[in-house]
Amino acid sequence: MKALRQSLLLCLLCLPCAFGGDELGARRQYLELARQFELKPTETPPDWAMRTDPPLAKLAWFTDLHLNAAYLPLAHRALAYINGLKPQAVLVTGDNCAYAPADFRPELTDRNVRRTAYFQHLLADELTAPAAVIPGDNWPWAYDKVFGPRQFSFDLAGVHVICLATDCAAKGIEGCAVFDETTWTWLKADLERNAAKPTLLTLHENLAPPTFLDAGPLASLLESQPQVLATLTGHLHLDVEFRVGHLQHIVCPALGPSLRHGLKMVSIYPDAILLQTHEQGETGETFHPVNICQRIEIPAAYRAGLAAEPMPYRLARQSETPTRPKVENPALRDRSPELFAPAMGFLLGQGVSSLPSLWHKPTP
Repeated sequence: MKALRQSLLLCLLCLPCAFGGDELGARRQYLELARQFELKPTETPPDWAMRTDPPLAKLAWFTDLHLNAAYLPLAHRALAYINGLKPQAVLVTGDNCAYAPADFRPELTDRNVRRTAYFQHLLADELTAPAAVIPGDNWPWAYDKVFGPRQFSFDLAGVHVICLATDCAAKGIEGCAVFDETTWTWLKADLERNAAKPTLLTLHENLAPPTFLDAGPLASLLESQPQVLATLTGHLHLDVEFRVGHLQHIVCPALGPSLRHGLKMVSIYPDAILLQTHEQGETGETFHPVNICQRIEIPAAYRAGLAAEPMPYRLARQSETPTRPKVENPALRDRSPELFAPAMGFLLGQGVSSLPSLWHKPTP
């Protein structure tokens, strides 16, 4: 019963609308409890992570920076550290920026546009590798005016990467967000066109546990797509992983609000995609790798097109949706009760006795 209670509390953490007026206090109260489910470092890396062959490509991945003035030094340190890892590209999965210096482009009178433009400027000015950026559920409203389409795809060393973000949301209610028909049509066509490639699908919110209204329909679509090997998401501010069906659902720790500011390095090999967590040191001055290693196996049927990616890498969008603003839809607020049952079903679907097995630990 203890495991059941803890799992239910984690579920509630993912659905803050269930807390009513004391949302912030409840999130803080349960955050420490939820952390016990995070992946833990091992004393030594697993054998399968100790490779001597060079990767075909490397992708640095961070999420949930929640950039403000206080986090600006952290951002500088993290971006410099990423440069030292020499990735071909950088993936940023949302909840990016709530800040712009007072002297940054004062002609931009829209606060949301200034913040988003500053984040774009920061990445372009400090990163040596190109960045693929998607918005999160916080501060997404001016994304299209700065970065263009929210949905796009690109290839890296033969791996297909799909970047998604929701199109409509009710402001102030987490999870009350959906895709529009344009996005569904584009996504299905992109999946069909790239059916022979190993594919990663990235977005901010999670499919497992389901934390937004369209998580269920999206998960159902991916169940019929064996080339999609994993989802890469943020949102939970926790370093966790789930397996549901053939899919691995990997959640990156928050670079911003966290006890241990973290990011992940994603390394593509001819037979697998390996991930390793990197965290800021206790002194708050440096980042370092920790022995939290994850493996996504690439089935033999999807290995034919893999090849080393040269440097410098040019991140070219293979396809994308039209540029259009994210729509605020207050009516979606009325659908918030729909979030609770899928989350409970995710945790309880295999029975109380098997709840701990939902927290997947990678095996060689």
